[in-house]
Amino acid sequence: MRPTFRFGVAMAGVALTALALSAQPAAKPPVKSAFPLAESDSKLDREAMEQAIAEARATDVATTAPAALMYRGLLLSQEEKYDESIPFLEEALRQDPSLQAGWEALGWAYIRTEQKEKAWRLWEYFQQLMPDEWMPYNLLAQAAIMQQNWRAADAHFKNALKRKPDLFDLRFWYAQNLLRIGEPGEAEQIFRELIKQEPDRLDIQINLANLLTHKLEYDEAVEFLRHINEELPGNPGFMMDQAVLELRIGELKRADQLCLDVQAIEPDNLRAMTLRADIAEIGNLGDLSVDRLQKVIDNTPDPVQRGKLRVRMANRCHVLNQRKPGLFSTRFILDQIRQSIDENPEDLAVRTLYAERLFQARRFEECKTWAIQVLEKFNRHNTRAKGLLFELALVERRFEDAEQILHDRFSNFDPTDPMRHYYEARLLVAQGAYREALKRLDKMEAAAAQGAVFTLLYHDLTESDWMPVTSVRRLHEHLSALKREGFVLISPTDIPSVIGLAPGERREDPEPEEEAVPWTARFIDHVRYGITGERKFKSGKKLREPARPMKVVAVTFDDALRAAFALGAPVAEEFGVPFGMFAITKPNEEYVPSVAGWNEMREYAASGNWVIGSHLYGAHYDQAVDKEGKTMRMSLPNRVWLTEKGRLESMNEWDRRMRNEFRQSKKILQAEMGEETSPVGLVAYPYGDIGQESSCNLSLLKNPMQSIVSEAGRHYQVGFIQGMSGYTTAGDNLMLIRRHEPDWTDEGADVVRHAYEYHPLFMARRTRVEIAYLMNKPHLAEEMLDLLKRDGYPEELCRKITVETRAHFRNRPQRDVQPLVASSMVAVESAAGGGQTAPTHAAQTMQGGARDPDAPIDPTAREAVAGRTSDLTEYERVNEYQEGNPDPWLYLSRPFIGGEVSHSKANDQFEILRYGGRGGLNLNRNLQLSAEYFESRIEQRIRPRWNAVAYDPDDMTSYLFKALKREARGRLSYRTASGATLSGSLGVASLDPDYDDDDMFGVDMEDSPDSDEFDMADDENELVGDFAAQWAPRDDLTLFVYYARDLVTSSVKALTSDSVGAVARWKPSDTWIVNLRSQYWSYEDDNALFYIQGESFWEVMPDLGVWYGLDLSTVSSSDASDFYWTPYWDQRLLGVLRYLQAWQGYTFRFDLIGGLQREGERPLRRTDDEGLSGKTDWELVWGASSTYNKRLGNYFDLFIDGSVMALREYIDHRFLIGFNLGF
Repeated sequence: MRPTFRFGVAMAGVALTALALSAQPAAKPPVKSAFPLAESDSKLDREAMEQAIAEARATDVATTAPAALMYRGLLLSQEEKYDESIPFLEEALRQDPSLQAGWEALGWAYIRTEQKEKAWRLWEYFQQLMPDEWMPYNLLAQAAIMQQNWRAADAHFKNALKRKPDLFDLRFWYAQNLLRIGEPGEAEQIFRELIKQEPDRLDIQINLANLLTHKLEYDEAVEFLRHINEELPGNPGFMMDQAVLELRIGELKRADQLCLDVQAIEPDNLRAMTLRADIAEIGNLGDLSVDRLQKVIDNTPDPVQRGKLRVRMANRCHVLNQRKPGLFSTRFILDQIRQSIDENPEDLAVRTLYAERLFQARRFEECKTWAIQVLEKFNRHNTRAKGLLFELALVERRFEDAEQILHDRFSNFDPTDPMRHYYEARLLVAQGAYREALKRLDKMEAAAAQGAVFTLLYHDLTESDWMPVTSVRRLHEHLSALKREGFVLISPTDIPSVIGLAPGERREDPEPEEEAVPWTARFIDHVRYGITGERKFKSGKKLREPARPMKVVAVTFDDALRAAFALGAPVAEEFGVPFGMFAITKPNEEYVPSVAGWNEMREYAASGNWVIGSHLYGAHYDQAVDKEGKTMRMSLPNRVWLTEKGRLESMNEWDRRMRNEFRQSKKILQAEMGEETSPVGLVAYPYGDIGQESSCNLSLLKNPMQSIVSEAGRHYQVGFIQGMSGYTTAGDNLMLIRRHEPDWTDEGADVVRHAYEYHPLFMARRTRVEIAYLMNKPHLAEEMLDLLKRDGYPEELCRKITVETRAHFRNRPQRDVQPLVASSMVAVESAAGGGQTAPTHAAQTMQGGARDPDAPIDPTAREAVAGRTSDLTEYERVNEYQEGNPDPWLYLSRPFIGGEVSHSKANDQFEILRYGGRGGLNLNRNLQLSAEYFESRIEQRIRPRWNAVAYDPDDMTSYLFKALKREARGRLSYRTASGATLSGSLGVASLDPDYDDDDMFGVDMEDSPDSDEFDMADDENELVGDFAAQWAPRDDLTLFVYYARDLVTSSVKALTSDSVGAVARWKPSDTWIVNLRSQYWSYEDDNALFYIQGESFWEVMPDLGVWYGLDLSTVSSSDASDFYWTPYWDQRLLGVLRYLQAWQGYTFRFDLIGGLQREGERPLRRTDDEGLSGKTDWELVWGASSTYNKRLGNYFDLFIDGSVMALREYIDHRFLIGFNLGF
């Protein structure tokens, strides 16, 4: 038997119905309403009436006149000439109201000619006229369905079935309506009974397959579709329906083959191509999914749809790049989004996404242009665009702009949001106000400690792990994982009480709780802090134990989908807490089988597993916003186009519509839910947006967000938006509860990681670790890490923090490609010669051919270096584009050039003018190549030692010698995975004297009067070089060792020296620094010099940046030389009072130095003149030094350094200015 289809009451079947029913007699009891055709405007002229009767009687002479007129009307209706059919049908019913087919046909003709109200009145009269017939009740049911009054339709169908219980199609229509009112069980039973009666009715099998699909019974549903496609082969629609079901049961190959079969019939079938792209993506087929998606894009004619597919392509490539970096170029991803904008210029979300991707690609100027465009042309309150401008202002160090943007962002959207403290802290960090930033984090942490709720959002659920919808297994794993971590599940209605606020209540910024303590205890604590860096009290009050985080989670769903209810209910019951479900209160214009009916929602609410809230009334639907018909999905914060008036809504009309959304939705929700209405009114804004991210054509006139939130608060107690963090804390606005929607692929560990990473309290502590980086406080970082571990922060994230901490404090490779050598060349060559230090004051650097770039002169100066390499800013912490393999052997990056000029006088012998430059680049992530060239103009004033024992003891003649020292080096630096830095250089140096033999007449420059003739300096090149290693075995300890070969600084004679040295930097606490340095030089003339220094600094006034330090140093040489500085011994005990301000891109240090110095004179070489030798007592010395570093823009660094030291017989000085330019 051939399969058949029958659908509803179609107009094509009206004539057949009429023929079947026209002869049926009907009773005519009195009716309550007037005859609806009495005043009809449609009149049939007599000639047309007589012609119709004659034609009918030509076929059947027994035909009555009314029947003849009705037949003519039916034939015209079949020809879709409804206007012409109406007069014949009206006249037929005037003459004979018992013609049932006439009532049906005339009603449909009214409907087809946009006279629906006439049809409703006609059929109501028909029912009153013939109350015992099934037909009028059936027609009233059809009318109720068109009016979306499905319960009324149900009542009419039941009345019709009482009168005709065995009518096949009537039972079919009744079963279809049962689905609309949420009675799938009875509907399924009727469908199965009908299929038994007529196994060949494929339309009923299709309905049953759809019902089984929404009941998640995919295996039986797919069997029906397989049968349908066997009976009706080659139907692309049914084949694609089967392909979708095959995918849902995991038959990916069969689904893919069905798509190929459809494409063989319709090569451009978009549904088939899109599903094949889905299959490739779900099957994790990598590049193949991109190729298939590209074919879909190429064959999509609609530009809007094509634009959406391009965004999907960009996101897919981005995900694949995260798995395998460099698979797709940044340009390709950005081009896809850019083309999407061209194809759908009004899609604001895509424009914002493009700006965000530009920011990640570090194309800052373009990013700024697009972000400003979003604010100026689409929505001046868009928080995502403002967030980008804030990040750009931080990057470009426009702090006043950043502060204004931050104020504007929060004041216009959510002034009570405690997260503003986090962004204020980041701004303060960028400005270098680290301690103020920590205070902001105190407020954020205190708010989170008083109450914090993590809210999850889902939409649909499925039993299949391979569908792009969250599976019930994953939902269960999400909640189980959170529960294992100590999270407590609550009902969404409990959110106000959990965060400690009554509905509508607001709270001021909380302050940390402290207890007052006596002043004596505070004084002792201050001394203790200066020595150990540990403090028991703060601001004169006793600190409480750091708060433990509140771990609370609520679960919500949107859209009232049947699958979510059915699959989510057992999970809610198992965990013993109801989930929230938000339903659109406006009935759909067409039946949507995936959406649950009100009676189903009442049953679910009565079970205690669900709390039903409002998803508003009609704000989900696309509405036109201009006369061209351009539609917008976010209609709540936008004025819509009034077609009947030919204009946009006025502000008053928008205001009325917006307010009606909340009033109407609440009214319907309460009426439908009855006793199951939630005690706490809950509302979820459509798409989680009230104008903070979408387009808004109201924003130039007013701030609609505040109006919407205010109106929502009049009708509901809790409102939900969509936000990345998903957290709500004490002090937040209860009408702006944020929800986080996990990706459908997220497992339990992913949700737990997100819950911890975005918990405000954990964010505050994690940010403290990053601030500790900048302040160079490893102990603060360790303290915060201990707190994170104490409170259950995931081990994986703790390890990540540990790695980052060690990467910072131990110089390990970072995610970004950083320069391996400090760009600042603050250290200058001293007068003591190549590789040696003239200890003119405590802040003098240990000089050498190789010097430690990260162990500066100042024991506190590392804060400045750390401030320039921080990864605190969000754009460096999140995904950063890298072309190609991130760790190739050759990856040229970060080229730089720099230059400096300095002048120094280190003792009474030497003055040096030094100038030069260097440049280089990174060869890969861990290897840097650089070159440098410097010239030093040396002036050396010498009193030859023989004058002291001449025949005239008063002859102390001094001689001035000048020379030019040139040096050129190439340097290779390598950073190991452990953070150790190895650096080596090789080059040549020469000393070119600026004097001749005549200058040396009568001068004995050797150590004994009978020495050989003086050998003056020459300009021959000498090989010079160095090797250095730096490593940090612990976060608070850095070691540096080196060897160097160089020319001794002298303008008299060219001599080489070999030196070895070591530096140790230890931080017993974050406020106590100990530095130890030692170096030994061996000279070509068999002389030697040894230097040792110890420093200890304490931070005595942290809020002001004041340090106090002690410095003890000693230097001594073996033998005297007239060619270079050779002290017998020099001892110094110095105190240093330091003011230091250092943050990202800026350092200022000023030292006041005072102390004691004593030095011994070397015994004379002639034993009979020993009486001329002697020792000095301790004498007072003083001085000052200062350093200034400033980053100008993103790539240019300026540094200035200077010092003056007044010693017993002379004043030394050192001045330097230099720059570094990166690219």
